[in-house]
Amino acid sequence: MKHDALGRRKRQFRTSTKRELIIGPRDVEIFRLLQRYRYLRASQIRALLPDDIRGRSEKRFRERLGTLYHERYLARPSQQLATLNFYYAESIYALDERGEAHLSTHGLDGPFSHLAAKARAGAHKHFVHSMMVVDTLVSIELGIRAESGLRFLNWQDVLAKMPPTTRNLPNPFLLPRVSVSHTLPGSNKTLRDDIALIPDSVFAIEYPTGFVLYLLEAEHKDCASRTTLKGNSFLRKALAYRELSRGRLFKQHFGTDSAIVLTITPSAAHMESLLKIINHISGGAGSSVFAFQAIRVLGSAPEAAPQYPKLGDLHWMRAGRPPLAVVQPWV
Repeated sequence: MKHDALGRRKRQFRTSTKRELIIGPRDVEIFRLLQRYRYLRASQIRALLPDDIRGRSEKRFRERLGTLYHERYLARPSQQLATLNFYYAESIYALDERGEAHLSTHGLDGPFSHLAAKARAGAHKHFVHSMMVVDTLVSIELGIRAESGLRFLNWQDVLAKMPPTTRNLPNPFLLPRVSVSHTLPGSNKTLRDDIALIPDSVFAIEYPTGFVLYLLEAEHKDCASRTTLKGNSFLRKALAYRELSRGRLFKQHFGTDSAIVLTITPSAAHMESLLKIINHISGGAGSSVFAFQAIRVLGSAPEAAPQYPKLGDLHWMRAGRPPLAVVQPWV
């Protein structure tokens, strides 16, 4: 059955009215937001919309999202059905084929639409992992918007500022390959590998004192470290980012040396284990390049996962350095 006892359309089934739908400016902006972010919660879409087209009624806004879903302009990713809190959490949306077609037909999909289709920096990640990235980015973007004198630059803005040689690569977010080595604690065994990273996302902030690039990594269930550098681990990423910073390859690739790697984890305990890795590979000196924050993740508890409107304000922990607040200038 596609309707409940009250005759309402069930959220997990599409039921078209077969009526012609007129797509307005707000709908187009919704499509563009989802093209940029890939996934967004209903409340996040509304919060990110410009004030002049957001509308006053949240109820009618959510009804419009439902209509766009049933008419196949938007999708509700099926992965959210598997979360513990699906039936009383707000819906998560993605851009569907009719929405993509509307942007393309009207020339509104922007110069980097081919990369948007590949989900920005990291493509086709696990859904919970992807929502960790989305929740963090939205929280920081909204926080930066609220601060006078600061400007948030999304991945498309960053891409437009890259050197032409980088911007024209098949995937401009694939970082230069670096050679790394690491001696395991309590062992004479030295690990070596050549690594080319793709961050989970990239954004930047323009402060009154300068421009800072942020590379975002979500450590959902990845191992902190392994006895090899071949498998995915935070140790592997940290070693590669360290070499990129040492070799000034951020400058070559992005056009700026001011770069910070933000890493989000699902628990404070996991975050502490990653901080210990930074302390270890730095010989106890710590690093200003890496900053960490623990957040709640989708489906981690029966209740709906809370929003994080203040992640830009919160202190991101750093090994051997004072905590970092993203809204504060750092150059």
